[in-house]
Amino acid sequence: MKLQSNKKHKMKSSNYIGQKFNVGDRVKEAPAFGMDQDGYKRREGVVTDFFTKKNRLGREQFYYEVLWDGHQRTTQRVQHRLTQEGLA
Repeated sequence: MKLQSNKKHKMKSSNYIGQKFNVGDRVKEAPAFGMDQDGYKRREGVVTDFFTKKNRLGREQFYYEVLWDGHQRTTQRVQHRLTQEGLA
């Protein structure tokens, strides 16, 4: 699966339709489906980059590079696994 990086779009905002988060936004990781939410500690971090990948149906989905608090490396998360910090 080839990644389509948007490194040139490292600005605060963009005009992509469907994109929820921008570089510099604080986010929380939503629990995965089927996980016990009572004992789950949500990770919090900052969006450092975003890009799109096509799923198996050929539709583009937004992915984000997130630098979690207390970590030195970024991880990739699909948009539906993230929520804005300060919200639910």
